[in-house]
Amino acid sequence: MKKTLILAAAILMICQSASAYKEKDLMVRSESMNKDIPVTIVTPDGYRKGKAFPVIYMLHGHSGNNRMWTSDEMAGILADMYGIIMVLPDGGFDRWYFDSPMTPGYKYETFVAKEVIGYVDTNYRTIRD
Repeated sequence: MKKTLILAAAILMICQSASAYKEKDLMVRSESMNKDIPVTIVTPDGYRKGKAFPVIYMLHGHSGNNRMWTSDEMAGILADMYGIIMVLPDGGFDRWYFDSPMTPGYKYETFVAKEVIGYVDTNYRTIRD
């Protein structure tokens, strides 16, 4: 049992050190809300501009933020494992990713569906289905 645990710990350390993904925190301008909103982009090992990669947009839940998926390195590990770009937009503490008919300043659906995707398509070469 002790040898198995030591072997598992060694493999985990090797896998972690072999990850070469990169995380970038940035502010993406939302014209629809007239403010800059945090977005984290995780690129896989081997990423370079001009090469196409599939993209996954991961949305956090209530009270989360754009850094939620990076705290345990899961986004980076998945980015490396599958050769994908992970885009993690902040959706506000309790905004639910929709355009509010009651509060014109809350247009998180527009932000994610148009503005973030437009930003990623312009600044990263991506594969679109």
